[in-house]
Amino acid sequence: SAPRGVPAVSKWKLNANDNSISGFISGSSSFKDGEPVTTSPIVGEASANTLVRTKSGSRYFLGEEATGGGGGGIFGIFGSGGESSASSTETTPSSASAATNDAEDRKRAAEEAKAKREAEAAAKKEAELEKKRAAEEAKAKREAELAAKKEAELEKKRAAEEAKAKREAEIAAKKE
Repeated sequence: SAPRGVPAVSKWKLNANDNSISGFISGSSSFKDGEPVTTSPIVGEASANTLVRTKSGSRYFLGEEATGGGGGGIFGIFGSGGESSASSTETTPSSASAATNDAEDRKRAAEEAKAKREAEAAAKKEAELEKKRAAEEAKAKREAELAAKKEAELEKKRAAEEAKAKREAEIAAKKE
């Protein structure tokens, strides 16, 4: 079955003249289920129960292939045989619908790409802010350690001076 969010085309036929697919769509927000459509040309090979991508970027799941051959039968409306002008005239609404679907798919893809870029930019900005906070904390810690070290050195120097003064006082007291 079709992947979630990917329209399916059933009873489809590959149009050899332009490598497009004609069939009946389901699961599309742009078409009614069962509506005949013709896609824009596809990239790669088409086979039943596979996912195909059109040159414009749309994706379709191909269900069962149409039975029978030639351009007649139910696919005469798609103009795949190219025998009559009536057939090619009838392709215009489906082609326009496919173009609309492709345009909507491109717009949706562009919006998703924009949202992804914005999310990545926000995450990058947050990471930079976190890095800056960490650097500031590290700097504050180094400054506090330096201040504590200076205080300890001053205390040691005061203690040494007091000891020296005490010794000198003891020596002076012995002389007297």
